[in-house]
Amino acid sequence: MAYTIAVSNEKGGVAKTTTTLSLGAALAELNHRVLLIDLDPQSNLSLALGLESGEAEITTANVLIENAALKTAIRKTDVANLDLVPSNSRIENAEQYLPMRSRYLTTLHNAVKADPLLYDYILLDCPPALGAITLNALCAADLLIIPISHHIFQHMR
Repeated sequence: MAYTIAVSNEKGGVAKTTTTLSLGAALAELNHRVLLIDLDPQSNLSLALGLESGEAEITTANVLIENAALKTAIRKTDVANLDLVPSNSRIENAEQYLPMRSRYLTTLHNAVKADPLLYDYILLDCPPALGAITLNALCAADLLIIPISHHIFQHMR
């Protein structure tokens, strides 16, 4: 069973995607099987792994909005032991559609648990907002990493 880690902060530009990618690559290098899930409409995690916007047929938007099976959205990357569920701008629609459902906060959790996935770690790259997508990630996660900007501490001197 995979250990799920969400990387989240309401602020943009604090290295959520960089943290997700770096942690995922480090775990993969240690021979752990890692799945990265891009939940950000900007799709920077997908882009960082060489996937252009619109290139993937099935994305996190399909998983969250249409209940597509998570395993159908998984893409191999060029990094050994590191796979990706890509995102695109369509995932923004999930912010409106998810709250219309009962028990919508468990949509991602249910998708992760629906099929036995052969990963040691699942890392969730969250958007910079505390909306329905991020709340789904938090409900699906075993652990939360909150990257912060080091600039905050410069003002405290």
